[in-house]
Amino acid sequence: MPQTDVRELLKESPMRWQQFLAVALCILANLGDGFDSAVMAFAAPNISSEWGVAASTLGVVFGVLALGTMAGAFLLAPLADRYGRRVMILSASAFLAVTMALVPFVENVTQLIALRFLTGVGVGVIFPNLNVLVIEYSNNRLGNLLASTMHIGFALGLAVCSAVAATLIAAFGWQAIFFFGAAINATVFLVGLYYLPESLDFILAKRPPGALEKLNKMLIRWGHPPVESLPLPETSGYESRSLRELLTNRTIMFATLLFGIAALTHYFCTHFKINWTPQILIDAGITSTTAMSSGMLMALGSALGTLAYGKLASSRHALWWVCGGYVIAAILIFIIGELPSDPVLPLGVLCLLSFFLVGSWIGLLILATRFYPPAMRSAGLGFMIGIGRFGGVLGSYTAGMLMDRGWERADFFPVYAMVSIVGAFAVGMLAIMLVAGRAKPAPERQA
Repeated sequence: MPQTDVRELLKESPMRWQQFLAVALCILANLGDGFDSAVMAFAAPNISSEWGVAASTLGVVFGVLALGTMAGAFLLAPLADRYGRRVMILSASAFLAVTMALVPFVENVTQLIALRFLTGVGVGVIFPNLNVLVIEYSNNRLGNLLASTMHIGFALGLAVCSAVAATLIAAFGWQAIFFFGAAINATVFLVGLYYLPESLDFILAKRPPGALEKLNKMLIRWGHPPVESLPLPETSGYESRSLRELLTNRTIMFATLLFGIAALTHYFCTHFKINWTPQILIDAGITSTTAMSSGMLMALGSALGTLAYGKLASSRHALWWVCGGYVIAAILIFIIGELPSDPVLPLGVLCLLSFFLVGSWIGLLILATRFYPPAMRSAGLGFMIGIGRFGGVLGSYTAGMLMDRGWERADFFPVYAMVSIVGAFAVGMLAIMLVAGRAKPAPERQA
C-alpha cells in the first residue's frame, strides 16, 4: 500500500472510537491550557491585596506566561517534527502538572514570575502540537469540525476556572486553584500514556525506530489491515520541505510572518481580555463574584465563535471571514471602553467580543495548520504562535502600565482596538496572496 494510500485511506474512512478518544485527550489538554492561562486572573486580586502588588507588577506576572509560551513555541515545539508529537505533548503535560503544583508554595513575586514563565514554556510546547495532532487524527469529513471542537477546550478551561475559582478561593485560599490546574494536566499525562497514539504523518515522514510496528498497531486499532513494509517516502512537493525552507523560502517565510502578525495582535488583545477583565469589572463597580463569573460568558462566546469559524474555515473565502472577525472585534473593544458602569451590559458585549476575537483566531489556526506540510507543521505553527505570544507579553504589561499612569477605560481600549485592525490587515494580505497564487496551502490529502 503506497504511503499516499495509507493517508488517503484514513482520511476517507469513517473514524473509529480510538480516534475520537485521541481527539478527546487533545481537548482535555487544551482545557488544561485554558485553565493555566486564566488562573492568574482570578488569583490576582487576592495576591494583590495580600502582598500589596502594584498593577504594573501584576502586568509582568500576567505577561511572563506569554513570554514563556513564546519561548516554548519557538524553541521546543518544533522538536516535535524530530522526536514526535506524542512525546512532546506528554512531556509538557507532566511538566505543567509540576509547575502548577509548585505555585502555592511561592513566597514572593519573583518566585511566582519564574514559575509562571515555566508554565508558559509548557503551554508553548503543547498548543501547536495539539493543532497538528487533531488534524492528523481526523478524516476529511470531520477534520475542521474536530479541530474547532478541540479549541473549545481552551474556552472550557476558562469556564472551569471561572466556575471553581470563587468557591475554591473562598474555602481554601487562592492556592487551591493552582492545585486544581495541576490535577488536570496530570490526568492528561497519565491517560495519554496509554491512549494517545503518535502522529501518522510523523511515522511516515520521519520513520522512527519501530515505525512499521507503530504504523500497523495504529492501522489495526483503527480497523484497517496492516502493511508488510513501510511505504516508500515521498520526495516531491511539500513533503520535501524542511525547517530550513521555512526560514529561506520567501513565499513561505512571508506567509509565516503574516500569520505571526495576526497571531501577535490576537494575543495582544486576548491576554488583556483574559487577565484584566475581572479587575476592570471590579473597578467599574461590579461585585467580585459577578466579575469572576464573567469567564463563563466569555467561554460561551468563545465556544460559539469557535464552532462557527470552524465551519467557515472550509469555505472558499475563509480568510476574508477571519479578516472580518478581526475588524468586528476591534469595534467591540472600542465600544467596551465607552460603556457606562453597568452590571449587565459589559458582560453581554464581552460575550460577543469573545465570539469574534476567539472564533476568528481559531479559523486562522485551522487554515495555518493546513497551509504547512506535515514535515514542518509543528515548526510552522511554533513560529506563528511564538511571534503571537510576544503580543501577549505586550498586551498584559501595557494594560498594567497604563492603569498605573491613571488611564481610564475610555483612554486605553482604543489602543487595543487599533491593534486588532493591524491583525485584520495582515489577514487581508494573506487572503490576497492566496488569491494571487503566491502562497499555496499544502494539498488537502496531507492535512
